[in-house]
Amino acid sequence: MTIRAGQIIRAVDLAPTEWQPVELLNGWSNLGLEYYDCQFRYLPLTNEVELRGAIYSPGGAALGDGTDIFQLPAGYRPSARVAQPVTSLSATGAAKNPNIRIRTNGVAQVYGVGGTVNGAIVVDGVMFVVSE
Repeated sequence: MTIRAGQIIRAVDLAPTEWQPVELLNGWSNLGLEYYDCQFRYLPLTNEVELRGAIYSPGGAALGDGTDIFQLPAGYRPSARVAQPVTSLSATGAAKNPNIRIRTNGVAQVYGVGGTVNGAIVVDGVMFVVSE
């Protein structure tokens, strides 16, 4: 959000948007188990998108590095590719520095969860600047 000198700003213009579900890809699903479903919201004051929730790959399919796990809609995509660490919830198999990389087309890819049973990750707190 661009703020100009003398502009009147209403509190409602600065409030975060409602949480919205991401479009999960390649068989990835929301984990449940008292975690939020994977969602995003826009923070207009800082022009950022924030993520929350936990997802996994049922049956362990689609765990290779670079697997597309979800896509964000236009208007909620990063201005440059971002890579952010995430928390692994996989009890079996050692996740190696799990992270997601979100491309400018809105596709999020998972890295570092190969060798785990289901690749379960938490994306709480992942944030990035939105493309204008």
